[in-house]
Amino acid sequence: LFSLKLSLHSNNIAGAAIKAAQEGIIGHCVTSWAVRISKPDLHALALAVEPVARANPNKSLAEIMDIAGKKIFGVESRDFVAAADMIAKSFAFVYSGHRFGSGVQWNSLKDSTFPPKGHALNSMKNWKNASTDDNYESIKTGVFDAEEPISKGLELMRKFEQKVATTRGRQIVKDWIISGQLQLDMNRIVQELFNAFESKSTRDTGEMIGEVKRLKQEFINWADTWMTPQCAKLNADIIFDHIAEGFPGCREDANEFAIIMN
Repeated sequence: LFSLKLSLHSNNIAGAAIKAAQEGIIGHCVTSWAVRISKPDLHALALAVEPVARANPNKSLAEIMDIAGKKIFGVESRDFVAAADMIAKSFAFVYSGHRFGSGVQWNSLKDSTFPPKGHALNSMKNWKNASTDDNYESIKTGVFDAEEPISKGLELMRKFEQKVATTRGRQIVKDWIISGQLQLDMNRIVQELFNAFESKSTRDTGEMIGEVKRLKQEFINWADTWMTPQCAKLNADIIFDHIAEGFPGCREDANEFAIIMN
């Protein structure tokens, strides 16, 4: 929701571009990204890979990304790629789709509708009863294990920021730092949501609602730079409100909850 798998998308784009070059195809179209929530500028390096891959179909992905990265940042960009991939570590409630507890595509549709009441808690209950790899313990472990790589990625991205030699590159890195901070803060909120689900809360509900509201507003402030205000608010409501609702005693009254979250 806040980030994206840069190397994965770059590999897909490079593969399509190389195939187009080899087969003499005039061009190709990348779809789906238009309906995703993450900022388009986070894709900048992945999109820049296309013309480089088309012109250099015999080079490796790493070599192609090096060439594209040098054009964008004015410096060698492997630290940027490494940092971005760590920041984008996925975990429950920030990965869209019904299997991961997210409010985005909770019903597998790209329809921007709100998840039903109790969605976060019901997701965790369903994971408890699952017999597949997507069971409660594995999903919980994924949440708690994600904090370290996200933190390290954010630290590395901040170091890389000091090396960037272009205005455009600095703006892209700044967006990745915002993305990383949202990822890290949301991860810590979700960790506490699991603690609360197990009746092992380390922070009280009022404090956690305050944290969710703070992060929600920071997302809105960021999203306002590429979404309409209405769209930024709608997406923020879908991403954050069901998380807040998951903390003990939070949603006794639907109208009161709406007032609290807004």
